[in-house]
Amino acid sequence: MNITTHQELIGWHRYLEALGPRLTGSESHQRFIEFLAAELTALGCEVQRDRYYFTRWEAQNWGLALQNANRSETAIATSFHYPYSGCTPAEGIVGELVDCGKSPGNFQQAAGKIALVEVAVPALPTMLFIHPTKAAQASATQLPKTLRNPTLGSFLGGPDLQAAKKAGVKAVICMWSNISPANAAAQYLPFTSSYQDCPALWVDSVGGQQLKQAAAQGQQIRFTLQATLTEQCPTESLYVVLPSQASNESILINTHTDGPNAPEENGALGLLALVRWFKQQSLERNLIFIFATGHFQLPQLGKHGQATSTWLAEHPALWNGQQFRAVAGVTLEHLGCTEWHDNRAFTSYQPTTQPEIELTYTTSPMLEQLYYTALLQRTKQRVLTILPINDIYFGEGEPFYKANIPTISLIPAPNYLCATPSNAAIDKLDFDLMQQQIETFARVIGLIDQTSASRLGIAEPQPFSLVGSLFRRMVGANQGH
Repeated sequence: MNITTHQELIGWHRYLEALGPRLTGSESHQRFIEFLAAELTALGCEVQRDRYYFTRWEAQNWGLALQNANRSETAIATSFHYPYSGCTPAEGIVGELVDCGKSPGNFQQAAGKIALVEVAVPALPTMLFIHPTKAAQASATQLPKTLRNPTLGSFLGGPDLQAAKKAGVKAVICMWSNISPANAAAQYLPFTSSYQDCPALWVDSVGGQQLKQAAAQGQQIRFTLQATLTEQCPTESLYVVLPSQASNESILINTHTDGPNAPEENGALGLLALVRWFKQQSLERNLIFIFATGHFQLPQLGKHGQATSTWLAEHPALWNGQQFRAVAGVTLEHLGCTEWHDNRAFTSYQPTTQPEIELTYTTSPMLEQLYYTALLQRTKQRVLTILPINDIYFGEGEPFYKANIPTISLIPAPNYLCATPSNAAIDKLDFDLMQQQIETFARVIGLIDQTSASRLGIAEPQPFSLVGSLFRRMVGANQGH
């Protein structure tokens, strides 16, 4: 299949690297949206735009400096800022550093002071939030019994900044633990917070130990987080329809466009290649490609969870039977990811030489069968098909499933998913794997297009467990939605 080439994929990702982080509503994000719109228009598509407005927070400068007895300052390296936390004056704020222990922390003792809170990345039992299908249970790719991931760690173990503000804390310093400094570096986490009005920064375990010693001595610290709040900031979702001449059925294909690095999110580049391919094919059904905004500011831009929920709410005629009836939803996210892990001592962060596990939701037996058929031509894969469990469905395929549309959703979850390195994490991508993933989805969409709605089936119900349901409530509470 001549859908895309290594050269094209590398060129597109170099463009993402040059743009820098495409955080929701930022200039670089809007430039990427315009790039996609121009490419789609050049393919002969009529590009539809949905514009939204939200209050955007943007960090500009941040740092920490311990105050020494001789009035000099000792800079302490930060890992990153805490998104949508708060802001300080340009000169920062100075206060006594107080060790409030492990998160969620005892903020009452830090009223009028600067709190230090330890945030451990837990090893979570995967059975609580990932449920392999029967076919996956018999496959060579096996799910690890536990998963340690900074994204989940920030959702579950992060401090309650609203509680800190209520207690009168001036600012919060979050100290990563159970994660190497290299893995913790520049993580844009948590990414699902609304504005907290309590400035916070991250430090790694090395900087955290320095701060613990300083807090034990009652030392003062200068905390700086300059940031701006822009009200009525615009951002846009795009979608295009590749029409069929004889059907009122549709297949929805989606991803999101905002993110802190290249793999998060490069799904839009996969969709772009797929649009070009299917423009040349004869279609039985209408294909609708959705490039959603808002994944990195869900509290303001996601109506019922993920960003695509807003598109579904605003365009019901394209999927609920008024104009078109959706028979399947297909989601591409995090293409080409390789696996990187910390060592047991959390002192080294290295590649394992394997692809990241290709977690793929397949929520009807026929869709799973079609997906495995599409995989047959792959020479490189590490696929694990899964079902939602305990009301947990990661990624932008979730709104389709909640709308009772059967889905296939690729959602690998590497440790670096939310990191913001200067090279956009391109060094962690395998472009051969990426090309094969895109080709797989071209094949499976083609197979879906040729399969009757009755055979495609409906979205299967998900399993629940008491412990898992409690875990889901914890995840939801800490994500703020």
